[in-house]
Amino acid sequence: MELTKEHEDALWAVRSGGDVFSLLTAKLLRECEQDGFVTTGPVMGEYGDGSNREPYFGARTTIKGLVFLQAALDAEGVGRKAKKK
Repeated sequence: MELTKEHEDALWAVRSGGDVFSLLTAKLLRECEQDGFVTTGPVMGEYGDGSNREPYFGARTTIKGLVFLQAALDAEGVGRKAKKK
């Protein structure tokens, strides 16, 4: 699967772990999960009695996902290995 800028943004959002509240982000991360770029699991936080909006799941970008994000940053010219002009 080819990852889009939207996939990249979703991976960036959970690079240190977090709960996913957005349906679009949840769908994008499930697609990334199939290729090993992210792991998903139970919700990480506590959100009260259920009367508030509940997250879909907890997620964290894997090492493979972080390597992908770093390569994307380098390609955009802002990463550690970006080519100097």
